[in-house]
Amino acid sequence: MINTKKIPKILKNTSIILIIFFILILVCNKLLMKPDFSENIIYACSINNGIYEIDSKNFSVIRETKIKNIFDIDITEDGVIFGIQDRIDPAYKEVFVFKDGKVKEYIPLTYTVMDKIKYNEYDKNMYVSQTSKITESQENCITVIDTKKLEESKNIMYEDYIHDFTFDDNGNIITVSSNIDGEFRIDMIDKDNEDIFKTIALEKKFNNIIYLNRKIYLSSNTNEIKVYDLDKEIWSEIILDHDYAYTMQIYENKIYITHSNEDDLTGKYISILDLSNDNIKTVLVSDDVDYNHYCMVLKNQNIITSDLKGKYILNHETNKKLNIQGITKMITN
Repeated sequence: MINTKKIPKILKNTSIILIIFFILILVCNKLLMKPDFSENIIYACSINNGIYEIDSKNFSVIRETKIKNIFDIDITEDGVIFGIQDRIDPAYKEVFVFKDGKVKEYIPLTYTVMDKIKYNEYDKNMYVSQTSKITESQENCITVIDTKKLEESKNIMYEDYIHDFTFDDNGNIITVSSNIDGEFRIDMIDKDNEDIFKTIALEKKFNNIIYLNRKIYLSSNTNEIKVYDLDKEIWSEIILDHDYAYTMQIYENKIYITHSNEDDLTGKYISILDLSNDNIKTVLVSDDVDYNHYCMVLKNQNIITSDLKGKYILNHETNKKLNIQGITKMITN
């Protein structure tokens, strides 16, 4: 004979199991329907249109977000983008925070005229170079942005104009700068006490500076890269096959160098310096006579560059182009 008193309890347990089962199905379906593209995304900022999120695998635009007069961006290890707008207009005194296709917040700054923004992997903060007047030290600075609190942390006051900057192994700042008399130099600045602990005189202007393994690399729109060994305190030169070395990026123990003539907007080559054996090879990125590298991003052994004239972005491996104008920076995480 069936015990009818046990039936409600059995039904109750069965219902709970079924509910859990259906919840698991819904969660799995949601994950399948919304794949994570974050590791494959290239972020390109256009001064005309905002931020483009590009799928690096099929080289297509996933999403476009309108942001007015965007000029420079960088990304944290958590995939949060910080950016600056219009480096000339003093009305802009904010750093914007971008995530998941939206500007999440604007961080007000003390000073104006933002030049470059860079992520310091050592202390996990963003650094912004700002130059209002090269004759007034109290108006020129490097502003530190706390990426967790989303606020201006401090201003490291700096007298001269910063052309570019990078960081050493301890997160200290390395600048290439010039004063009002046209004298150029490298300064190494302690990120904590803000003191300049080393200065290296330069004989001319340099556009771009990078640091790796106790060496400082400088490009100067010629066919050479100057290298300063901090341990030996000596200079050396790397001679390239082409003139107009413009920007440099480090990727998998290699330095990728674009060649761009700022005067006539020409330049088709990228030099690749293998640091393991000091070999140099040259890549012809485009045979388009109108093409010129403005910025570059490296993803999965592939070189992607933008046109200085603002016409398009080029995928070197596939020779595929995206018609996106006014690209001033490309980054990836």
